[in-house]
Amino acid sequence: MRLIKVFSLAVVAALAAMAFAGASSASAESTVLCKEDTASLSCPVDKQASHVHFISPKANTQRLNEILNVSCTLLFLGDTVGGTLSQPILIEGSLTFTNCTFGCTYSEKNGPGLFELLKTATELGSLTGQFLVNVNCFGFFNCNYVGEGLIGHVLGGLAVNPTIGGPGHITFVEALVESESSESCPETATLDALFISLEALYIRS
Repeated sequence: MRLIKVFSLAVVAALAAMAFAGASSASAESTVLCKEDTASLSCPVDKQASHVHFISPKANTQRLNEILNVSCTLLFLGDTVGGTLSQPILIEGSLTFTNCTFGCTYSEKNGPGLFELLKTATELGSLTGQFLVNVNCFGFFNCNYVGEGLIGHVLGGLAVNPTIGGPGHITFVEALVESESSESCPETATLDALFISLEALYIRS
């Protein structure tokens, strides 16, 4: 079974490629997703998130060629693997695509995927990995696209809203995906996506 190793879509990531200041200093830290805005930078065990649910409130867009930009609504459901506190956090989950434009359908292949989430600074993180999806449009455009090593920009609730906190965000900007199927498919495409957690989510150590 092919795994999606992550944090871009992106997919959410995968998942856009983003670099984060402070990533080297974060290498000595553990990473934990916290369901509450704790007073310290740590998170009590009973507040650590073992299940995550992200949705794209606005349709994410995959640019397949100069004229075909397909947008879909995307859901990501995942669970932590090997505990909620690690370096980085491992999240196993699946992508579901709905409401795609132009009559296209997207489907995840060989899921669920394994994603890696790493804290890089206060309330910041990176989500990395890869995914494989099938894109079928108009009954004749049938292509598999793989995103390898995608990096998503993760914001904890306080980075999104410093006053009251709340849901976390994952953003992919022009993440490169490549065709692995027919020669008739565009060789590369780009992905832009924003994912928002349905619950409050904070990045702690």
